[in-house]
Amino acid sequence: MSSMMEKVARAMAALDWGDVDKDDSYFRYARAAIEAMREPTEAMKAALGDARKYGTESNGEIFPRKLMSELIDAALKEQP
Repeated sequence: MSSMMEKVARAMAALDWGDVDKDDSYFRYARAAIEAMREPTEAMKAALGDARKYGTESNGEIFPRKLMSELIDAALKEQP
C-alpha cells in the first residue's frame, strides 16, 4: 500500500516524465504540497455544508479545520 506522500510524489514525477525512484526531490515537493493542504479553503468548508453543525473548538475554529489538519498530519507521518 502506498503512502499519500508516495502517491503525490509519483503523480508529480509522472507530470514531467521523472522517476521518483531516481530523484527523491519529488518527495520534498509532495511534502510541501500536502503541508499546503493543511488549511482548508472556504470552498472546502462550504462543501461540508454548515460547518457549525460539527461544533467548534475552544479557540473558535470550526471543526472542518481540525479534521483537515488531522487528515493531512496523518498523511505527512506516513513513510514514502
